[in-house]
Amino acid sequence: MEKEELLKKAFEELNKAEYPFEVAIENDSIVATWKWKDGTYFDIGSVTKELQEFRYTVKILDNKTYIDNDSSLSNVQNVNYLNQTASLSSEGFSGKQYRKHVEFTFGKDKETGKVGLQKYSFSTDEIHKPIRAFLERNGYKKEKQSIINVQKTSLNDLDKTLLKRLGLIFSVVGIGLLLATTIIFFDPAISGDESTILTVVFTFSGLLNFILGLFLIRKAKKHK
Repeated sequence: MEKEELLKKAFEELNKAEYPFEVAIENDSIVATWKWKDGTYFDIGSVTKELQEFRYTVKILDNKTYIDNDSSLSNVQNVNYLNQTASLSSEGFSGKQYRKHVEFTFGKDKETGKVGLQKYSFSTDEIHKPIRAFLERNGYKKEKQSIINVQKTSLNDLDKTLLKRLGLIFSVVGIGLLLATTIIFFDPAISGDESTILTVVFTFSGLLNFILGLFLIRKAKKHK
């Protein structure tokens, strides 16, 4: 089966109610997205809006092989009425993932609209196995890769939003470290030798994080 036919068949066969994920075709890749937790949850004196998303990307190659990559995204917004505080956190990860998770919480699920005790279960096997089985049935095998190629592929398969967020995080951390360098340099409580060592370390780390952040942001702009 040719690549174009496989991609079309994947969209038709893998978008079924029996699977917890949705499949889209992006260029030469099968992209399966599973929003396994999405809703608003209540605790004593606080409200939390949370999204947990897992994405499995399979790039189909011309030699009847494929390369794959996992990525996850976590967005959490919390308002605590007792402490009168609000917080927002966003985290992303790209790389091989194998895990299972079960949790119970009280709130409103966005997809079902149900209010009450919610149960959320997640397993990477539930998204990996059916897609890999589909590819195997149609004559496609996973390509063997070296460590260098795996690292390169993981970066290329990161989605645009995640790349941009990671870039901003690294840039902000870099700026923070560079500002800390200035504080350390002028702090009279820190001795001369200690100040010099800390200044060099913080400056190097700050520049490294800032440059990496700019690189990821630039890559996100070029990402198709």
